[in-house]
Amino acid sequence: MSGSTLIVGNNEVDSVMPATLFKQKYKDNSADKHVYLICSANTIVIDKYEKHPHFIRMKFHSFVNQDDKRTIIEIPNFFGFKEASIIDNGLTIKYNDEKISGLELLIRVLRNYCCIKQYIDYEGKSSFRKKISKHEKEICKRNIAKIDNIIQTYCTFDIEYIGQAYGTPKRPTPRSATERLIEGHKTFSQILSDFISMYRTKDIRVVQINCTPQISSAMLNISLSNAKDTAEKVFNNENAFNKKHESTIVTLVEAGLIRYFHPSNYNKEYLDSFPSKTHHKKYYDFLIQSEYDHIGFKIDIGQECIALRRPDDGEPVDCLSRSWNLDTGELEWPLVDTPFSQYLGDSFRGEILPTKIGFESNDKQLLK
Repeated sequence: MSGSTLIVGNNEVDSVMPATLFKQKYKDNSADKHVYLICSANTIVIDKYEKHPHFIRMKFHSFVNQDDKRTIIEIPNFFGFKEASIIDNGLTIKYNDEKISGLELLIRVLRNYCCIKQYIDYEGKSSFRKKISKHEKEICKRNIAKIDNIIQTYCTFDIEYIGQAYGTPKRPTPRSATERLIEGHKTFSQILSDFISMYRTKDIRVVQINCTPQISSAMLNISLSNAKDTAEKVFNNENAFNKKHESTIVTLVEAGLIRYFHPSNYNKEYLDSFPSKTHHKKYYDFLIQSEYDHIGFKIDIGQECIALRRPDDGEPVDCLSRSWNLDTGELEWPLVDTPFSQYLGDSFRGEILPTKIGFESNDKQLLK
């Protein structure tokens, strides 16, 4: 087997409510994120915030809960919300003179629990036990056990639209996804209008990611007769890591995500036409000049404690990858068709999930 694979993707991600896009601090911090995913998720309904000596208790539910059960998570004081005030008869939390939405507070809390999870073992010990009390460690222990279920119920997003905001390479400064969305985006406005009027149990979330070449990999048959050509191919492969091609990398991430997630209600381009030899200026000429034979993406959003619903089977995933053969345009089996096995499968919270591509019954043994 021979060929070269370029994997593009992200190493940063954030998720916010649409209103947060207009806050100056967020705009400044999201300047390097150029691809955006407009998503829908179950509305978080706050039942009550309760302040206790060592924590704030957050009670909430979603409209899709059939058993009418409420979810409870506790926010220990050392997470930084000790001075937060509870207003509106227990329905709103205010911190630093700013009201925080239920979703954004929940994601902050989940991120904190995920950060300390690795330090607390099953006996409740921790590498920073001098910094927090025994009681606070017990709070962490019982709430960490709820994380996966909360993410699946409240923080698993369905993608409605995918776009990018980099602009042309001639722009003096690349445009961020935040700038693109708040400066007047017709489709974004249409989605917000549709969900307000037709989907009362759903809210819109905006996920933004940066875009970088993740891996360039080559499996080549080298001999005395082709050594020069092979060296030139490897040299050209490295072209993808040149800063001047950043806008093309952004386009590749956008197009690959659209092709895989296929959000056809609002997206129109790339749904069934990626990769395509007709997209010369957008990315195809670049891939040919760089001598790649396969193109793929790898997206990791686990750091944000959210998940995306996989279109194949509805499973929540927080890390996934796909690749295509540039010659045929076909989606490939990661373990068989590509010269670089970029990932054994999709994952959620560190657990590998077998995929339909590349994991028939015999292949699942590779995961053991």
